[in-house]
Amino acid sequence: TDPFTLSAWVLSQQHLTAPNAKGRLTVLLNAITVGCKFVASAVRKAGLAGNDVLGMAGSSNVQGEDQKKLDLVANEVFKNVLARTGQCAVLVTEEEEEPIFIRPEQRGEYCVVFDPLDGSSNIDCGVSIGTIFGIYKVAPGSEGSLADVLRPGRDMVAAGYCMYGSMTYLMLSTGRGVSGFTLDPSLGEFVATHRDLVMPPRGSIYSINEGNAAIRSGRRGGKPYSLRYVGSMVADVHRTLLYGGVFLYPADAKNTKGKLRLLYEGYPMAYLIEQAGGRAIDERCERLLLREPEDIHDRAPVYLGSCEDVDDIERHYKEQGLRVALGCTYHWQCRTKHQARNEIIMALAVAHKHLVAKFETPCATCNAPILQGESMFPASDSVCKHWERMGVCFYKDRCVFRHPAERLEELQRVAARQAAFKAARRTTNDIRCKENRGPGKRNRVRNRFRAGTLRRWLLDAVGEDRLRRGSGILDVAAGKGELAFEFLNLNGIPSTALEPRPLQLERHVKWLQRGYYNWNAVFAPYNSATAEGAQGRVAREQPCDMPAHLRMVATPAVAACLGIAWPGGPDAVSREAQRSEGGGAQAQETAEQTTPRLPCLEEPPAGWERAYAMACEAAEDLRWTHRGLRSDHESAAAAHEAGDGEPAVETQGTASSIEVEESFQTPTVADDGEADGRPLGAAVAWRALRGASAVVAMHPDQATEFAVDLALALDVPMAVVPCCVYASDFPHRRLPDGRRVTSHEDFVEYLCSKHPSIGTATLPFEGKNTLVFRR
Repeated sequence: TDPFTLSAWVLSQQHLTAPNAKGRLTVLLNAITVGCKFVASAVRKAGLAGNDVLGMAGSSNVQGEDQKKLDLVANEVFKNVLARTGQCAVLVTEEEEEPIFIRPEQRGEYCVVFDPLDGSSNIDCGVSIGTIFGIYKVAPGSEGSLADVLRPGRDMVAAGYCMYGSMTYLMLSTGRGVSGFTLDPSLGEFVATHRDLVMPPRGSIYSINEGNAAIRSGRRGGKPYSLRYVGSMVADVHRTLLYGGVFLYPADAKNTKGKLRLLYEGYPMAYLIEQAGGRAIDERCERLLLREPEDIHDRAPVYLGSCEDVDDIERHYKEQGLRVALGCTYHWQCRTKHQARNEIIMALAVAHKHLVAKFETPCATCNAPILQGESMFPASDSVCKHWERMGVCFYKDRCVFRHPAERLEELQRVAARQAAFKAARRTTNDIRCKENRGPGKRNRVRNRFRAGTLRRWLLDAVGEDRLRRGSGILDVAAGKGELAFEFLNLNGIPSTALEPRPLQLERHVKWLQRGYYNWNAVFAPYNSATAEGAQGRVAREQPCDMPAHLRMVATPAVAACLGIAWPGGPDAVSREAQRSEGGGAQAQETAEQTTPRLPCLEEPPAGWERAYAMACEAAEDLRWTHRGLRSDHESAAAAHEAGDGEPAVETQGTASSIEVEESFQTPTVADDGEADGRPLGAAVAWRALRGASAVVAMHPDQATEFAVDLALALDVPMAVVPCCVYASDFPHRRLPDGRRVTSHEDFVEYLCSKHPSIGTATLPFEGKNTLVFRR
């Protein structure tokens, strides 16, 4: 009754992800489904009279494998249907040695890599076989080259496979989860049967060719595994995708680099597995989709499946001491047995450059175990991979690998050329507008890891002991809440997020549970509260704590209860006048004298409950615009501008406001609040604000001055990274020399003029990175 076909699904995905797209990827996916239907029909009729497609073709492919007749048929079918779409630039197939470059008149903007018929050794006996494919988009300005396909799997825009067996399945992902379709012979269409497929976190099946090497099955203290191995990657991965478990094809003595082809077998399957919630790694226990291919038929060992099962494999590799990155290692006692390396090892030892074993591993010479924590030395005098890629290494003089100066000079020349090119592009306002996200939007900057940078600065400058005092960190205008989340879960410091919008911490919860915060050995020592610190990944089952959330706006009534002059109010204007009249050192002395100090109140003052309830209600009416947080109550704003009625509650200093009614009743809320979206109780909120050990704010927009004044009133450390100035919303701001605050530089100077103890620093991330701090 609901025939949701593959074509309808593709169109719905286009509408969700790119509503203004021209449908080129849709045309390409439809062509692939046509090829799958053709091959499915040929497989069903194989062996019948007049369909001589079984048996050997008498030739071999580039890998030296004997080709079946149906291999060649499927290869020609997909080559023809893809070339005629007009959307392809390059095709890579298992059956041909060189890539296929499409003629200019039929050339498009996509590259397709595919195995036309996986598991062809099973054709004659009727076992499930299939087609695997992955799609790349050509680089901007490229007309289709080899470099467009020799890219990591993470650059794919879509991937999937079609399995021909008792039923014809097509599993597909375009980067928004995995969906499965089954071919209905009566309709001739693929109909959706597995929508938004998610793998179980652990399975009970493993798939591996045990004829190549003996392995032990089962895990301690649990149900033993069952072996299921078809010999067709499509069939084995399809079962793993549906039921969970793990699929393994490691390297062996015959296939030292592995047997599965990386580009058109490993990458598409790893893409699907990850989109369904699983993991895929290589022999180095690194993410398979990040591996760089060397050629179009490059091979690699593959381990993919349910997250917890792949975690077990990774843990097994490390427990067995298999070197995953540095090659063989040597004991210090074995240095004299390698005269060719004796001089290098002695130089490393004299400079105190050595590696510390993170897990037990055998010595490459005597095979004796190098225990965890013991010193060891690399087996090759190679260049540091970080230095090779970026020209910088956080380990500096402690790194055991070489840092050649010529590589740094080359990177500096490249950086200089790139800087000159960027400067030439930004010479006119028109080009600047094109680089923006749209009218009124900000320039593109990388926002990730800003919170971690500010957190590490605070830990170094203030110290954990001081930050643990009172109610802990107060994060003003917390945004998604990542800074408060990191303080709470990585350092165990109580944290409160003052933010009128809901927190969005799903991504950071996944990072914490998967141990991403500890993967960098330089930053891991800052994570004092994680389960394993700098020695490895955090356990997946470790629970995450959520910071307390004050979902409210900073209003004049809240500021009055805290003893702070509201920005733009009469008290603030008079203080600005006093500062500007003095000038220079006298202005600094006046700033120190006029800075308020919050009295020692253990209980909230009268009127706090009403002010807090109004601030929580105001938070529900805010929306984000290109001019910051604004309220929808235009009538209340008009009444405020007219000056009649009760004082209005401004939304963090914006021109919009919410009128206070005499009949307002404080909502009944539990004193400690709950995780169901209700605000914290007034008493808890007061203790969180009054007892804060430090005030932090990352790009708090209109709440910047409120955060600084609150820190000064509480007499606690602060670290604020100001962003937008909002000069029209705060016209009364004046510098010590009487000038208006109109630019970011003026705003920083204005904040520093509030107290002599306030200083500035620069944080290492993109965008507005000036830090205003007070220790």
